[in-house]
Amino acid sequence: MINYPTPLKKGDTIGITAPSSGVTGVFAKKLENAKKQLKNLGYNFIETDSVKSQSKLTSAPSSIRAKEFTSLYLNEDVKAIIPPWGGEFLMDMLPYLDYEKLREAKPKWILGFSDISTLLFTLTLKLNIATAHGPNLLDFGNNPIHESVLNTLSILNMEKGDAFLQHSLDQYQKEWLEVTENNFPPCVLSHFRFMGNKNDSYSQVMIQAGKEVHYIFCIFCIKITSWLVGKNNGRFINQCPGNGNPLLLSTGQLTWMMMLPAGKSDHTQVFPSLILHFPGGNATHV
Repeated sequence: MINYPTPLKKGDTIGITAPSSGVTGVFAKKLENAKKQLKNLGYNFIETDSVKSQSKLTSAPSSIRAKEFTSLYLNEDVKAIIPPWGGEFLMDMLPYLDYEKLREAKPKWILGFSDISTLLFTLTLKLNIATAHGPNLLDFGNNPIHESVLNTLSILNMEKGDAFLQHSLDQYQKEWLEVTENNFPPCVLSHFRFMGNKNDSYSQVMIQAGKEVHYIFCIFCIKITSWLVGKNNGRFINQCPGNGNPLLLSTGQLTWMMMLPAGKSDHTQVFPSLILHFPGGNATHV
């Protein structure tokens, strides 16, 4: 069965670690603003050493990132872990995690998106724990914090048996707004995009990357995910009956996407759960 973490309450401590990219420059200022605003909401923090470091697109070498994440996960005073943001190379950290040791620990909420999705999917499959695909910590640094971001805290606060209804946003933010040392602009959702038919139960996803490097990176990540699925999905399905065959597809910097109803192509594959995420606020849940 899936194991759910203890609800995150005001007064609890949130762990901050950077399993992918570190935060430097003006974004380090925004990170401090996120901590300040969450502190005002009643939360405390423990931050690992490499969060504000950056070298070769990562906060630290793979083994150190794994060690810092593990230190927070095994710390009983930490009730949730929220990385500052994603990046490119979280997958390099995965072989350095001691999954047996993590499995013995009490589960706690891990929240994030983008490259953090790689960690969420891996831990759900290997540890049988629920993880939360949602805002990164830096999203709490906007002035003001967007309502959809704040709602995440309410969801993580829910007790066993509670339920919530999630809706996709009708609009999305087309581009990132400039961040300075003293200006952390809010999310501005102003553009509409219709994707697929809301009455369709399942959809086929066809992806074409705008740049070759993104295409290669996308295929590489899919290969990593395929390995995880092949190695762990059978065990996950056997131990967590009724949860279906999980698939999480998180895309970044792709310039073109088309969705077709299942059954209109001989190559369509149907998955019980499909989440498409687009950085900038545009997400479609099928």
